[in-house]
Amino acid sequence: MANRSGVGTTALAYIQKYADRLSKRSIARMLAEDHPELYSTTEAARDMVRYYSGSRGRLSKTHSENDKLFFAPYPEAPVTDMFYDISQRRARILCLSDIHVVKNKRITEGKIL
Repeated sequence: MANRSGVGTTALAYIQKYADRLSKRSIARMLAEDHPELYSTTEAARDMVRYYSGSRGRLSKTHSENDKLFFAPYPEAPVTDMFYDISQRRARILCLSDIHVVKNKRITEGKIL
């Protein structure tokens, strides 16, 4: 990995420390307040946080392993098999789901056909 400046090292340390609790914007705000000699504005700090978290475009994707720190791990959903018991009496049912009907005045009045 390339040599980082003090700006990058500080940003990376804050990302690894606070990513599980704070947003990128909040981390940038903390960086700008705690280190005004390194970051002239909050936007400059935010730019470094976005760069080191891999969310600043194609060239910053080399740091994308840090982006995983920002998302809370969700538990994996249990896999269940669904069984539908359809009796012979009801076996001849057509189920059309997710049908979309166009809301057009000419179609609903029957002037197209």
